[in-house]
Amino acid sequence: MYDVPCKGVKFEVENGEPRIVRFKSPLSTGIAAVDDARAYLYESKGADEGVVFVHGMGRRSLYWLHYYPRMFSMLGFTAIMPVLPFHYDRVSLEREYYDRFIGGPTEVMEEKFHHAVADVRACVEFLERSGCRRIHVMGISSGGMVAVIAMASDRRIDKGVLAITGGNLELLSWHSIATRIYRIGKSRRAHHDRSLAIRTQFDECAESFVSLEDLHGVPSFFRYDPSLFAKLIAPGKVIMFSALLDLWIPRKSSDDLCRRLGGPKRFMLPSGHLGAHLLFRRRMLRRSVSFFEADKERHFR
Repeated sequence: MYDVPCKGVKFEVENGEPRIVRFKSPLSTGIAAVDDARAYLYESKGADEGVVFVHGMGRRSLYWLHYYPRMFSMLGFTAIMPVLPFHYDRVSLEREYYDRFIGGPTEVMEEKFHHAVADVRACVEFLERSGCRRIHVMGISSGGMVAVIAMASDRRIDKGVLAITGGNLELLSWHSIATRIYRIGKSRRAHHDRSLAIRTQFDECAESFVSLEDLHGVPSFFRYDPSLFAKLIAPGKVIMFSALLDLWIPRKSSDDLCRRLGGPKRFMLPSGHLGAHLLFRRRMLRRSVSFFEADKERHFR
């Protein structure tokens, strides 16, 4: 699970600005619109390091997020940004629950995260074939959740930047404005008691979880929670950015992920969820590049 082989994936690169990399997703749903994957490629001449940028949820445009891979390429990294499955035009309008990333029964949500991680790992494969000796990942919002699982399942990823994201999905479902619709009409006391029971069970699972092989004995709802995978990432390999006024990724959720990652360096931004990018994208980019390059000479020696 999550270790879908990518060695057999064939890539086709189309010219343009940026160039587009097309490939069949290594994890098939049988839906052509979903399985026909593409990624935007920003190359940097002579670069021996690469970055996979993982976007967050959306159905309209990725335009504003091209800033990150474009700037990474200008600063000496070859950057690639996949369009994740169940986002934008990679959806099915005929198959229930497949018209968006968030939504559907637990087994469907698990499949969506599994598919997204497989596509990120395919992009890692592409960068490796392109000659990148070190490969990093940066994920923003729900893309940060996908990035955590990708790092835990693919040792080729060296460092990760997790921006305005979190873990412990039960905490997120209880506190996020994005999930309030699921709480409408439910007894607050009953929902609260159920939530506490799930969190207790999750803590027990996270404590005993030590490898991807253990996923087979973990309840489905936990198998796509980034907080479960956090302990599989080596200390010092991650930095985080969190928004102090974030209503989408509540503080308790980002705190949980940070704690389970071992307390990585974390930058608190005085903004809301969207404001983090609008107001602090340059700061996040600058600190991300510094982090990726921190031990470059020692690594290549």
